[in-house]
Order: sequence, then C-alpha cells, then structure tokens
Amino acid sequence: MVVYHLDKHRLQLPRLTQPLEEAEIPFLVLNLEGDLATQSAVRRDSSGRKLPLVFIAGECVGGREALHELDRCGLLRKKVWG
Repeated sequence: MVVYHLDKHRLQLPRLTQPLEEAEIPFLVLNLEGDLATQSAVRRDSSGRKLPLVFIAGECVGGREALHELDRCGLLRKKVWG
C-alpha cells in the first residue's frame, strides 16, 4: 500500500491515513515533490486523478473519500489482504 502526495498535501495525510492506521494496515507514504517522472507515472496509472492518492497492489483506489468509503463498507481489509 502506497500513499502518494506533494508537499502541499502533507497536512491532509493524517486524515487520509487514519483508516489504514486503525486497521493496522502497513503503508508507505511517498512525497513526489520534485519527482516529475513518478508524478507522471502516478497520473497515468490513476487516470489523471489528483494527489494525494492511495494505491493498493498497484491499483489506484483514489483519495481520502474513496479510502474512507472502502473502510465504511468493510472492503478495505479485503482489498488489502485478498
């Protein structure tokens, strides 16, 4: 699980990662500031969605709202652990 963001999003990260921490799901937070190649790849792989974004097993699940919705529906753990 990877959370991609830019410097301007760092204050949003605690709210974004809260469901992951509560479910004890390990994740990596990567700041893409200045990494134009990775920003381009993330943009391509997310169909142009805006950062911050969460990827699970290489699939973009979206941002904060999408992650919280997966958690509310009980699908977050299933998506992570199979």
